[in-house]
Amino acid sequence: MKTKQRILFLILVPLLTAIGLWFYQYQMNYNVDHISNTEGAYFVQQERYEVGDVVDSLNGVYVYYNGSVNHTKGESKASDGYVFGMKYQASEFIKRYYYNFFNHKISVDVKEAEDYFIPDLKDGEFNTEVNLIQYKNPSLHAPKENDILIYYANSTHQKGYLAIVSKVEEERIEVIHQNPGWVHPSRERYALKKQNDEWKIDNGQVIGWLRKK
Repeated sequence: MKTKQRILFLILVPLLTAIGLWFYQYQMNYNVDHISNTEGAYFVQQERYEVGDVVDSLNGVYVYYNGSVNHTKGESKASDGYVFGMKYQASEFIKRYYYNFFNHKISVDVKEAEDYFIPDLKDGEFNTEVNLIQYKNPSLHAPKENDILIYYANSTHQKGYLAIVSKVEEERIEVIHQNPGWVHPSRERYALKKQNDEWKIDNGQVIGWLRKK
């Protein structure tokens, strides 16, 4: 390869990669629904949504479409002024769900998913930041419906991520979440395993879960 071609190659590859990542995170505006059949298999159906459209719900609390994961559309509040967060981030749904379903207020100072988990706490200890019991993955205590799942940060969700456990079965759980990104559904399933008296959610991104007393 000639010197000029090599230089052009070294410039274009990082540039095109950066453009692709930017397009993925900021421009795509699709949501992927997963529809299960009787065997629990998932089929992908892709539709176009507008930001703010309802795409799912749990116990009467809606999940709204947010477009790209970094998009925000103003502050979301309850009628009494309690702040849920920015529309329509993952944490906004978590706070809104716990407020509406449990009448539980998570501290307004806890805004990012990474702030929901205290690494130094032992499994089953009380997390005073969110006023919930904290469990690590794996834990001696199996996840239950309505628990909050906490995920590590990754390239898409750089400050962590949150979901609600919507269903627990013998060997798997289902979660519901808001703002998962255009290539992910509002619900996903993970294997649940018991090893050495500990329950493990078989997803390497899950740090642990939180539960109301």
